[in-house]
Amino acid sequence: MIMTTSRLSNNNMVVFAGGYDGEMVEIINICQEAGVEIFDKHLGWGAAASAYSEEIAAAVSENKQVVFIELALDIELPETAIVVDHHNEMSGRPASILQVLDLLGLEPTRWQQLVAANDCGYIPAMLSMGATPEEVAAVRLADRSAPGYYT
Repeated sequence: MIMTTSRLSNNNMVVFAGGYDGEMVEIINICQEAGVEIFDKHLGWGAAASAYSEEIAAAVSENKQVVFIELALDIELPETAIVVDHHNEMSGRPASILQVLDLLGLEPTRWQQLVAANDCGYIPAMLSMGATPEEVAAVRLADRSAPGYYT
């Protein structure tokens, strides 16, 4: 069974980061600032959970809550795994950054809301929430500048 988002204790959670874009960079920053253990192998788009097989096994053996962020699920997941994504079969869910903030019990900043809008609906979504041209340009630059963005 794959759990959906619900608030968790930061010290029992282990996050596995998916492919890089502006949203993933922000999610990694949020987790680091919140003191959440995170594994980040600087993967490109299309990243798969199997890239973290050893780390996942170790976390499960320590009874940690594993959280997969935008990773292709190409391995058998622990029964209590939380999958954070809003693409493909999970479209219709909030942006991954918003799901992570919800897990941590945090409210999104304006920047995080813009990053979420960009990831889900690109420039039109940011404009529909009243983004200024400067905000749109800053979010788009951050997205394109993410390490591994084009890999």
